[in-house]
Amino acid sequence: MNCLPQNKRRGSVTIEAAIAFPVFLSFFLLLAFFVKIACINITLDHAVNETAKQLAASCYPITFLNDLEDDLLQEGIEFQMPSIEEELKKIGEYVKSGIDEEDIFAKLITGEFTAKDVKELVNNVIERIKEDYKDGLRSYLSSRYSGDYFSLKTKVKYAVVTHLMEKFLQEGMVDAGKIELKMIELPQGIVEYELKSRNEANRRIYEEWGLVPDPDNIVIAVEYSIKVPIPFFPEKGIVTRHVAVERAWLHGSSGVYEAWSSGEDDEKGKDSEDGSKDNGDSGDDIVYVTNYGKKYHADGCEYLKKSRKPISREYAVQKGYSPCKVCILKTAEYVWKKK
Repeated sequence: MNCLPQNKRRGSVTIEAAIAFPVFLSFFLLLAFFVKIACINITLDHAVNETAKQLAASCYPITFLNDLEDDLLQEGIEFQMPSIEEELKKIGEYVKSGIDEEDIFAKLITGEFTAKDVKELVNNVIERIKEDYKDGLRSYLSSRYSGDYFSLKTKVKYAVVTHLMEKFLQEGMVDAGKIELKMIELPQGIVEYELKSRNEANRRIYEEWGLVPDPDNIVIAVEYSIKVPIPFFPEKGIVTRHVAVERAWLHGSSGVYEAWSSGEDDEKGKDSEDGSKDNGDSGDDIVYVTNYGKKYHADGCEYLKKSRKPISREYAVQKGYSPCKVCILKTAEYVWKKK
């Protein structure tokens, strides 16, 4: 009963092939897309990890900059603008501390109180106020511009990491323009670490990536967007994330700190002209200084690095060191500055 010609029967096979071919082609393209994603992931993981390792092995000079930042900016993170009442109260304390009440009372009775005494009293109070004003101005400037400075430093870090990462990317496999750097952390000083920990935007980034880097860690986190070739649908994309965390080689791994430490030990044995130890650490009034900066610290100060050096307070003052306000203010030894 089959009345169809023979050539008409073969037409149904052609139609079935025409319907099935796009399905097989889409499956093949999807498989090729998965292979491409795997290759991109391998390439980006390699680039991010190798960049972090290279930085970890060669970024120890950053600690010198971090030490300098801690010394110059440590007062700024603790600075709070005083009120007028606090300033007036402080001036009153200066006036009171500069007056010997018994001596002035005796001079008033005997009539020996002269204009010279008044001038000397006023000059002493003015000098105390000027000293406090200079310290407050320095603290204010460090707090005012530290944010801009660290923002500029972050931009430099992003530029350096981008340049290094491009060296490890295979040409044609990854489009460097689509790589988005989400987080870059290099070894940080205490001041920088404290400021970033207080920043709400940084805390959100840490929560998003599920990590809080240590001050000595190198962290590189990037995202890469890949378009999914699905026909007849709006353009879709897959975002891949890549993170590398390495601990930097710091605090003596380069031999620099050991050399300084041995040099310091040699210097301790040298005698000065007056016959005392060169660093003056034989007394009970001991403070600590670092290889960088011009501030002396109390024992246990968080700003002391591995290169700390014990000396006497008197010797530190002679050498032009000033007290660290972060640690000295927390102890009774702050009266050193007032003597």
